[in-house]
Amino acid sequence: MWQFSLYGTNIDFLRWRKLAMIWSAAVLFIAIAALLVRGMNLGLDFTGGTVLEVQYPQPVEIPKVRETLALSLIHISEPTRPY
Repeated sequence: MWQFSLYGTNIDFLRWRKLAMIWSAAVLFIAIAALLVRGMNLGLDFTGGTVLEVQYPQPVEIPKVRETLALSLIHISEPTRPY
């Protein structure tokens, strides 16, 4: 069985408190700056919606597929990434 011997262990945590606070503040500042510069890139999980992936054995005409889907009850919008 593992046994930890902590008897006589003396770790001076307070000695490093200022360095730890500076390090934490720097990481927080970098994270906030990155969020402001790059913005939030919310994927489908957070923006809502549905992904519909379809494969065909042969090449098809995209406008014809969109026209057929428009006639059905499925509401489609312009894709963000055309394939």
